[in-house]
Amino acid sequence: MSKQYDSLTNLLTHRTFLEYLEENLQKNSDRNFAMAIMDIDMFKEFNNREGHLMGDEIIKQIGEILKSNARPGELIGRYGGDEFILYFPDTTSEMALIFLEEIRKLIADTVFTLRVQNRFLRQRVSVSIGMAVYPKDAKTRSELLRKSDEALYRAKNEGRNKVCLSAGEERMKSKTNFYSSHQLERLSLIAKETKKSESFLLREALDDLIKKYADIKQKENTLLEVQIGKGLIDLVDPSKGSPLLEAITVIRNDIEKELGFILPGVRYRDKLSLKPLEYVIIVRNNIVARKELSEFNEQSKDIIGQHMKETFKEHITRL
Repeated sequence: MSKQYDSLTNLLTHRTFLEYLEENLQKNSDRNFAMAIMDIDMFKEFNNREGHLMGDEIIKQIGEILKSNARPGELIGRYGGDEFILYFPDTTSEMALIFLEEIRKLIADTVFTLRVQNRFLRQRVSVSIGMAVYPKDAKTRSELLRKSDEALYRAKNEGRNKVCLSAGEERMKSKTNFYSSHQLERLSLIAKETKKSESFLLREALDDLIKKYADIKQKENTLLEVQIGKGLIDLVDPSKGSPLLEAITVIRNDIEKELGFILPGVRYRDKLSLKPLEYVIIVRNNIVARKELSEFNEQSKDIIGQHMKETFKEHITRL
């Protein structure tokens, strides 16, 4: 299997790591190993505040820490965004926990020196880590990922900057305590139609509910929001370079120099009700500008960036 590496961190790509994990499960099914997912705490807030390029510097330097502390046979990949994934062969949960605690403490104690163009910043960050062990916690790749992700969620939920082990499948309370007979009949029918378990469907619905209300809470706390039509999504897609996100860093610096005002983070949302090349700028839940491009080309990012800068400056007193 040829290995592919992430361009920013030079760690294994998400796909390469998972392919190796599957291959290892098939060839060495009788050997123990541990797997962990690591996430940078409050990274989105940092990115919104300091800009995408500063965020990339944090990701790159944490990747260097992980590489420099890896032992022979251990694998490290970039799982996506600010998440990393780690593999420890012939390792018990106790051994992996000791190593991960050392890594967590090392990152928390590090003052990262970040340089982007003419900007300089010293920053401390922390990470949360979730870990699962084969075959004690899970016996398949998908189970390992799920168990690690559940442990990571607990680490975040319990205050961040910590390592959590897989706690196993949580017991579900009796459904009859919470749902009507009609709801249970519908749930059973959907489970049969989709060939999924009722517990899976309930967890899926709960995840959607949590995401919905987290999204509402985030929107309430957002000063600046840009809603974009589906034809403009590439401009904020990290896999496409996020040119509009990078433009915000320039706009933030320009406004700070010209007006002495630090622009808060900008939130982007795709809005299906908008026309493909239309976007709306919202300040404190009020639409202050709406624009539709006649075509999408190489200058689209600059056109939108300039329009956003003018709009933000015009409404700066409302922020």
